Amino acid sequence: MRVTPKASRNTVVREDDVLRVYVTVVPQGGKANAAVQKFLAKELGIAKSRLTYV
Repeated sequence: MRVTPKASRNTVVREDDVLRVYVTVVPQGGKANAAVQKFLAKELGIAKSRLTYV
């Protein structure tokens, strides 16, 4: 999984075998990581507390 902060919109794109997650939040103080977790949880339909990534 690759994350791109400061994107124009929140979206997930599959490129070959890699997921690219684009979030609009700036990469400052963990804000982008929190935004990725919240966005992916919403897209997957699960609670964000159940989603972990390394």
